[in-house]
Amino acid sequence: MIGRGLCKTPRGKLVAVTVRIEGDGTGPDRIVEARLDGDFLIDLTGADRVVETNGIVGTDSETKADSVTGTDMDLIADLGHAIVGDTDADGTGPGRPVPVDSDRLRADLLAAVGRHPHAELVGVTVGAIVDAVNRAVTDVRIQSRAESDPRASYVADAPSASFDQPDQSSSDQSDQPDRSDQINQSDRPDPIGQTVSVEPHDLPNDLPDDLSDDPSDDLADPRWRSLHPQIMIDTEPYAPAMQMALDQAIAEAVAAGLMPPTLRLWRWGGPAVVIGAYQSVSNEVDERAASEAGFAVVRRVTGGGAMFVRPADTITYSLYAPAGFVDGLDAAASYRLCDAWAFAALRSLGIPAVAQPLNDIAMPDGGKIGGAAQRRFPAPRGREQDRQAPGCVLHHVTMAYDIDAEGMVRILRISKEKLVDKAVTSAKKRVEPLRMNTSLSRDEVVEAMRRYALANIEGARAAVTDDLPESVIVRARTLASERFSNSEWTHRIG
Repeated sequence: MIGRGLCKTPRGKLVAVTVRIEGDGTGPDRIVEARLDGDFLIDLTGADRVVETNGIVGTDSETKADSVTGTDMDLIADLGHAIVGDTDADGTGPGRPVPVDSDRLRADLLAAVGRHPHAELVGVTVGAIVDAVNRAVTDVRIQSRAESDPRASYVADAPSASFDQPDQSSSDQSDQPDRSDQINQSDRPDPIGQTVSVEPHDLPNDLPDDLSDDPSDDLADPRWRSLHPQIMIDTEPYAPAMQMALDQAIAEAVAAGLMPPTLRLWRWGGPAVVIGAYQSVSNEVDERAASEAGFAVVRRVTGGGAMFVRPADTITYSLYAPAGFVDGLDAAASYRLCDAWAFAALRSLGIPAVAQPLNDIAMPDGGKIGGAAQRRFPAPRGREQDRQAPGCVLHHVTMAYDIDAEGMVRILRISKEKLVDKAVTSAKKRVEPLRMNTSLSRDEVVEAMRRYALANIEGARAAVTDDLPESVIVRARTLASERFSNSEWTHRIG
């Protein structure tokens, strides 16, 4: 039987654990399979070369050198193996007994984290993973009681998604039977663990307590003064898959020293749901509803949560800076530094944006304007010219100019159906789009931010995507076709 548990680290991110529990009645039931997903972040640091297995955990596909995926997914897979615990020589069992020994599980998870020195979990703690596992086990027990007692109110009636890669022949899962040996979607009634429960000693130590200071002051930091970026705006609207691809291709070019530091303002070519690198598609998106509404579903290369994008309602930018730009900074400070220009630009428009840990841009009252995510791209190795390659930090932000909360909850799996009204209210309350704080149109805000960057970032110069090297465009087109339009990539965590 399958159970799912969630835990959100205070001022951090959410982690979800899905477990398969089996037993033959002769001993304790055991966890025989486990998977992590969520809107957490993974910071890749110090790796000269990242090897990927086509972005799919557990496959035997041919490996190749790449600057995306690999050690981060290896870490997630290893954490899943640690949750399962001791196995036989053939790796099939017996699995971790339940009830779970939380101290032993914590030790096993810490050991797994230690085996991946170049992949750092950001925004989530080992304690949160332990909590999520215990809640997944509780979820299974609730289901078992519901099956044995017809008076029980808990019924797992949502569409199901397997541990295996899902069949993508149809995005309509509404006719699939509920199966107790598969993972149910997160819109099953009351998924276990939506409340916060993390021990104080597990809290991140890099989150500032005082958010009252002006984050735009960081634009005076010597790192910004020596960056001298080109300020680029998309020449034309690009389809969602191409936008994902441009992000990777430009970051790779900057990492290799083939392009200067760049700040790019996007033009979206269509509506999209953009899920984070480590999120489960089936637990985040109603793909049928997205398809019917004309929304593409794409997976980006960075962690974080799902983005609901309508071109007229959304402002997105990416900063591609040499890796040294954020050297020595913890996660919260890195996000704040990279967004310093945006804080300053918004404040010049009368919008008093502040940094909200871990990675949000918000209003002083806590209303969220947007969220950021990052990924490190290592410098290539092996060629003489690579010796001076700087590597790259990709930092991108999506801000809400406006919001269609009702449309969002129809497509994103925010809650079960009876809580739709509450979810809409919550979305409207949490998100404070820029339109509520300015009379400027979306395009006028973008142009004002571009002009502010050109006028106030030392050494900045104007550019457009038509100025991109041909090699970058070719690489982006290849990535858009082979990766970001590929269902295997999108559904690597099904």
